[in-house]
Amino acid sequence: MGGHDERVERGRRYWDNLSSFAPALERTASALDTVGLDRLGLGAGQSVLDVGCGAGAAFPALCDAVGPDGRVVGVDLSGAMLDRARERVAEHRLWQVELVHAEISGAELEPGGFDGAVAVFALSAVADVDGALRTVRRALRPGCRLLVVDLDLVPRGPAAPLTWATRQLYRRRAGAATDDLAAAARAVFDAVEILDLPLGAGSRWAPLVGLVATA
Repeated sequence: MGGHDERVERGRRYWDNLSSFAPALERTASALDTVGLDRLGLGAGQSVLDVGCGAGAAFPALCDAVGPDGRVVGVDLSGAMLDRARERVAEHRLWQVELVHAEISGAELEPGGFDGAVAVFALSAVADVDGALRTVRRALRPGCRLLVVDLDLVPRGPAAPLTWATRQLYRRRAGAATDDLAAAARAVFDAVEILDLPLGAGSRWAPLVGLVATA
């Protein structure tokens, strides 16, 4: 369904077009509240990476975790979504936040510059999951963690037909790879813990996957 660059551009257009619906799409904050951002062990003055930050729904929680002297870096390929994120930063005075306009697998991030990372409803929509995970791993300090909560787009069980349909939508409209995220994380990180998610993971729709990957 097209080469990498074409799929990235397709994804950029897709999320730009959806940016006006950003408030309705944001499940990030509630997901982090339910899963527990404390799994990353972040502390005051540390740095955290928000992969596919979108309109910045996770920024308040991440800023609270690292405090006023910490740093939150949000990366997204959609300029329109980042415009929404800038509005949130200004509205809530989240001056710890830096925004990077890039596709995550090609983002220029400081090696070993982060104490933790989150990717919430983000990796399922990227064109290169392996490249994205390798970028995040390089950016994390040894022993630090990536927290992932996302759609599980591997068709199986009672939800398989709807999962397959969503997978096809992401592939055709957003240029996404829709890989098995748990398997992809195990291929890149030293250790991967699969989380028992309470937020709809056992429902017929939408199945979710949660994991903590350690660099």
